[in-house]
Amino acid sequence: MRAGKKPNSLRISAAASYLAAALVGLILSSPSYAAPQAGQQQQYNAAGQQQQYNSAGQTGVTSRPMTEQERAAMQQAITQQPGLNYEPQLPPGFPISPEEQQYIEELLDYWQASSRQINRSKWEFERWDYDPEWCAQRDPETGHLMAFNYAKGEIRFASPDQGRFDTTESWEFFVNENQQPDYRQRDGDTSRERWICDGQAIYQFDYVNQRIYQTDIPQELQGQGLINSPLPFFLFGANRVQILERYWIRVITPQGVEDEYWLEAWPKRIEDARNYKKLEVVISRNDFLPASLHIFAQNYDEQRNPVSRVFKFDNRVVNDFGSGVQDFLGHFVRPRVPLGWRLVNSAQMAAEQQRADSAQLPQGGQTQDRR
Repeated sequence: MRAGKKPNSLRISAAASYLAAALVGLILSSPSYAAPQAGQQQQYNAAGQQQQYNSAGQTGVTSRPMTEQERAAMQQAITQQPGLNYEPQLPPGFPISPEEQQYIEELLDYWQASSRQINRSKWEFERWDYDPEWCAQRDPETGHLMAFNYAKGEIRFASPDQGRFDTTESWEFFVNENQQPDYRQRDGDTSRERWICDGQAIYQFDYVNQRIYQTDIPQELQGQGLINSPLPFFLFGANRVQILERYWIRVITPQGVEDEYWLEAWPKRIEDARNYKKLEVVISRNDFLPASLHIFAQNYDEQRNPVSRVFKFDNRVVNDFGSGVQDFLGHFVRPRVPLGWRLVNSAQMAAEQQRADSAQLPQGGQTQDRR
């Protein structure tokens, strides 16, 4: 997986390395991401500066900052590519040997047993977003693609199905006055991301448009874990049967690595394949929790379109009574709607849109001659 180092002037590089095992239905996004098609030229770079392309395909940068709407569109640059083939296919390297399959099942059994002992957990995370359409710069030290976006935040989980994801700080790539790649911290709430699951619904915060989108969880799925979370569900509690039903899994732990288990997971379901091409997860041998996660965009190509997202999880605290159970659980309540904001029910919004689309169609499905 490629994780980032924290450089001088916040110059984040893509240090090569893989992650293993996964968490994500949503986030993976916090909002769902729609990355540009490979080879598609963007009008704005990750710093919000207008780009001009010369005949060689090189860019010149002007200083016109992007609007918040343009920034929101830029932030939707990771997964869910419209028009692509989402039908899952048996990935390279499969089928695996019976011996490897047995090893994976034993590993997942142990992960499941360890997860069932977790009632509450809190993780800090760092996240790097890569997309050459928004940032094609390479780190001068390593030669790796640089992230167009870097964020820090916190994830909380309470068994079985309460979760919360918050970004607390974020930086964006830009070209400084010396024409050198650099990073600058964003100000204000519009760059924040948040989602909350209280066990009955998932609430996603849209700080740009001041909306909270509520997605109700069907009653028959409540209490079964964060199956429908924006992050790969098994980050919040591994279940061997569910994981093997939804993913082709194989071990990719590099030689010489003894304190981690590295797994590669390819989605078997169309709904997962729409969100990502594959996941790579690293599980720490110390606490048997995910230490990092690499999410590859649906149209990921290492050379032509290396769109991906990398998480690194630190300071993982489990079953901590220090902050108080009541205080901890208070993070998962139905959110209050801030003044000036609007609560939008996703199902009702979809039904209203469907009715509006139907009302525009001519009766009988035939074109009406208005002459």
